[in-house]
Amino acid sequence: MEIKVTFEDLVLPDVYSKKAIDTEHGMAAQSFPFEVVNVPEAAKTLAWTFVDMDSIPVCGFAYIHWVVANVPANQTSIPADFARREAVFTKGSNSLVSKFLNQDFGGLVHRYIGPKPPDKDHLYTLTVYALDADLDLTEGFFMNELLHAMDGHVLAEAHIDLLGKY
Repeated sequence: MEIKVTFEDLVLPDVYSKKAIDTEHGMAAQSFPFEVVNVPEAAKTLAWTFVDMDSIPVCGFAYIHWVVANVPANQTSIPADFARREAVFTKGSNSLVSKFLNQDFGGLVHRYIGPKPPDKDHLYTLTVYALDADLDLTEGFFMNELLHAMDGHVLAEAHIDLLGKY
């Protein structure tokens, strides 16, 4: 299995990151397009995470930008702005859900938030999982719940590092 994007040098375009015009609460709200190829035939659903591991020295933890589960496995072409579309999939929580943030971000906590590196360019890792089942998760699930629910159901996984410009 493989993830494909059309971004030059794997750099996230401004429309999906720090310099986006389409923002909510000052963050890019339009999720980026990608394609998943060579998904196993036995796969029933896809799930993915989009995480900034380079945030650890800055804030002390990996920043979660997007978590999704239960996308039908035949939906291998993920269009731009997928995160805001009404579709048959389950939205997880990103790092805006933190109880340490004193702001109400509304529904944005369960969607995509674009990269906004505070100190330098960061690598953001998109990991896609092909699963043999629907996962018993409800909207707003946490990434750790996804990882536990996937145990024993992962048929294949792929990841790609995308650069978010400072």
